[in-house]
Amino acid sequence: MLKSTLVLFALMGVTATAAGADLDVERRSFEESMAQIGVLTKARDVDGLKMLADQIQTQWGEASGAKYYGPLMVELVAQLGSRRFNGVPQRALSRAYARTALARGDQLSLDNQTVLVEFLLNAPDESERAARDTMPKRSNDAVLALQVWKRLKDSIDPTFDPVKDTPRTVMPPAGVPGAVGLSPDSIKDPELREKYRAELAEQRKRGIRNSQQASNRELDRTFSPKVEDGLVQLFSLPPSKLDELKGHLEKFVSDRAMREHIVGRVETNLGAAVPQKAQNTIVEEMRLRRMKEAGGASGKTK
Repeated sequence: MLKSTLVLFALMGVTATAAGADLDVERRSFEESMAQIGVLTKARDVDGLKMLADQIQTQWGEASGAKYYGPLMVELVAQLGSRRFNGVPQRALSRAYARTALARGDQLSLDNQTVLVEFLLNAPDESERAARDTMPKRSNDAVLALQVWKRLKDSIDPTFDPVKDTPRTVMPPAGVPGAVGLSPDSIKDPELREKYRAELAEQRKRGIRNSQQASNRELDRTFSPKVEDGLVQLFSLPPSKLDELKGHLEKFVSDRAMREHIVGRVETNLGAAVPQKAQNTIVEEMRLRRMKEAGGASGKTK
């Protein structure tokens, strides 16, 4: 603990920034905080990472710090959830920090949110199940995940056409000497200059939209199956709360077929668990009966 404190506070002395610091100083502070996560992870210093997490909340916790807060929390959660910390307490801590970060909502980027949800819903191994089965945070975890999933689905424009909406090459106005990329300021005619400036702005807008839609569609392709599997895993664990799941899905998932698909998968898992439970009960009853019969036979022998 002492080592953690000395290392962390020595680094904090370097990274602390004054109010109103310029962007370059903030960027350096962010990079140093990211480096701290690496150093503490390599040393397997959980106490140091917990103190650093508190520092991140303080330094970047305001809305203005969301640009750096998200990536830092993703890295912290990822490291605590990695194989380097092969233990239940560290994975539980990873999920706790994922919840804290996801509570910031849309202040975080979709990319950051989806990574955090993956760690939040990461399937527990056998050593974690006993602690996870009755975890009261299950409903909250489901809501956090579904909020991000809804945000991703809402960001995808069904009318988007990647061919039709591809940015066009904007040429300088007719009669104006110059090649593609000519600065509007080089055009003397004010009417032509403003028209050209508007065309360039429209091109940039189309380019940004094209990039975002392509990125979000790819994210949907990879993330949606993971959040679906995570929700099924979460609600297939006892105690069964199928009505709770149905309520969450009704609120956040507009696709009826998807809602029914997820519920159906959970029902299948729960249905498969019932015969196994019954079988275990029968085996236990037979074991007790044999013990009782063996005891009775022993008594008669005496």
